Amino acid sequence: MELAGITDYDIIMGKIQILLANGDFYKVREIIDQLEKDSKQEDLPTDVKQISIIDLNIDSRAVEAMNEYGLLIVDDLYRCSPEELLSLKFVGPKAIKQVRLALAKLGVEHD
Repeated sequence: MELAGITDYDIIMGKIQILLANGDFYKVREIIDQLEKDSKQEDLPTDVKQISIIDLNIDSRAVEAMNEYGLLIVDDLYRCSPEELLSLKFVGPKAIKQVRLALAKLGVEHD
């Protein structure tokens, strides 16, 4: 998007410069993390994004916890880091492995 020669990039960089000048490094990290998540979102084919995580071969208690957290489809799961998933009740290393395997079957690599 561009308005009078100002792009989204310009706006984001302006925000980052202000935050850095104020020493708010945590907010800068949040912006960078969100940009990384947004860029990852474009990597998935549309048909894969919309698959329900209930249809994946993942422990039912882990799926229920993910659903309560708002993770309903593959796209939601893909944009969530393993660390974020591990913070959920009933989601442990076994569930993370199941998530990785399920996504790999769909041709998706999850970091």
